[in-house]
Amino acid sequence: MKYLGKHSAWLLTAAVVILLSCQHHTPNYPRELLLADSLAYVHPDSSIALLESLEKRMASEPEAIKMYYELLRIKAADKAYILHKTDSLIIPIVDYYEKTEDQERLSEAYYYAGRIYRDLGDAPRAISYLLKSKETESEKINPAIYAQIGEIYFDQSLYPEALQMYSEAYRLDSIVNDTIGMILDLRDIAFAHRMQHHTEITQKTLLQAERLALLSDDKEMISLVSSQLAGFYSRNGKEEEALKQIEKALPDAGGADRFSIYDTYANILLRRGDTEGARTYFERMLQSDDLQIQVDAYSGLTQLAGLEHRAEEGLRYFNKYRLLSDSLSRMAAAESVNRMNALYNYQQYKQEAADLKIQNQRKQMLIIGLICASIVLLTLIIAYFSIRRIQMKHRLEKVQGLLREHLEKQVKQEELAQKEDAIMNSPIAKRLQACIEDDKPMTEADVSDIESLFGEVIPSFLPLLRQLADMSPLEYQVSLLLRMNISPIHIASLVLRHKSTISAIRRSLYKRTTGKDGSPADWDNIIHSLGI
Repeated sequence: MKYLGKHSAWLLTAAVVILLSCQHHTPNYPRELLLADSLAYVHPDSSIALLESLEKRMASEPEAIKMYYELLRIKAADKAYILHKTDSLIIPIVDYYEKTEDQERLSEAYYYAGRIYRDLGDAPRAISYLLKSKETESEKINPAIYAQIGEIYFDQSLYPEALQMYSEAYRLDSIVNDTIGMILDLRDIAFAHRMQHHTEITQKTLLQAERLALLSDDKEMISLVSSQLAGFYSRNGKEEEALKQIEKALPDAGGADRFSIYDTYANILLRRGDTEGARTYFERMLQSDDLQIQVDAYSGLTQLAGLEHRAEEGLRYFNKYRLLSDSLSRMAAAESVNRMNALYNYQQYKQEAADLKIQNQRKQMLIIGLICASIVLLTLIIAYFSIRRIQMKHRLEKVQGLLREHLEKQVKQEELAQKEDAIMNSPIAKRLQACIEDDKPMTEADVSDIESLFGEVIPSFLPLLRQLADMSPLEYQVSLLLRMNISPIHIASLVLRHKSTISAIRRSLYKRTTGKDGSPADWDNIIHSLGI
């Protein structure tokens, strides 16, 4: 719905006409609230403003109208992409509509409860409410529900499950011929395939989305799909095709997509030697609020400074790159802990709900037991204590398992951070940085010192590396430098080779090791996984 802005005038007129003609179906809701409901889809900011103007009036309205008003406030904020920070507002709304016969409002309450818990990082509870919404709503909202569940699975790196949800959203959008929804669904499907290294299917899906975007003649959709295709072609070494897509995407790019295009374009320009053009787009990337985009920008600017022998500027960019990279690592570790806590809290919540249900059943049975013979009552009491002991035992085992896993992950994350710090702050790392700044190659003594460093910090790294493949001295040195967190362009300088040679070596090593084609970055991932 967020892409319907260009039709907003027509939609607004139609919405007002429909509302005026259908008032008799909802006589208890003020016309202003119904209008705010319609505005939430096409002009959420206007909907928020209208609702704020009605706040004082709501104090004297009946509870049904107050609850509808509060639900609309959450809905409008969600459509305006305002991050939800608490569940305190949605809980009483859900409780209220669960006690009424208004299934449409109940489904919406469940849906936005799911959206809120997703923002709060509580994935299990978010999925639970979204599934409740699906069970109480008609087909019209189902695509959005499946897409949201898919996003939650994707955030948890459950790509096959996410793909299943995205595909169902696409099927439902196809039934009602929602072209914009279908394009976005195909984009999400392509993401899920890409994360599973399904290169051919990823390309086929994106090209299908491109055909739909061109047929819709929607510039924003064309830009969005072209941005995705540009990134795909760039990652797979098809720069000419990537540049054609960038040319289509740039004029109408908006939001976070434009920074993705800048990233792709800047790296292509860098590979082609257009340092000024690359610098322009790397600097534009710094305007993004996304830390990962900023990290990529500083990495590119560091490479540019190295190419142009501006050591002081390169060191400044590198320090910013490192600082942001460390922040991202800490955020990733914290997010992992939050996911574990969310899972633990959700299981507690479910267990408490189950206990409450059992207690209610027990009370009813007790009333019946008072009428029954004493032997029946005794049997019930024995059964109760047996079930209680089993439940407590199972719950204790679950809590102990979760806490144990939580602590193991924290310890592993801290150990990994310590190893990375030891590598980055080692004398050999500083010596290599000096070689880069002075444009000097590394020596055999440097190689020996790197091996000694890994022998101390990550003892299993070198044995595992040598087992992967028979390597030439150059391939071996490139792999060592990759694990030292040195960028490919600087590796090329240290071993007196062109950057394209370094990329070819990484790609070749990946294919020889795995037996399948891949990108240079795939080999980098293997190198960084060794010994962890």
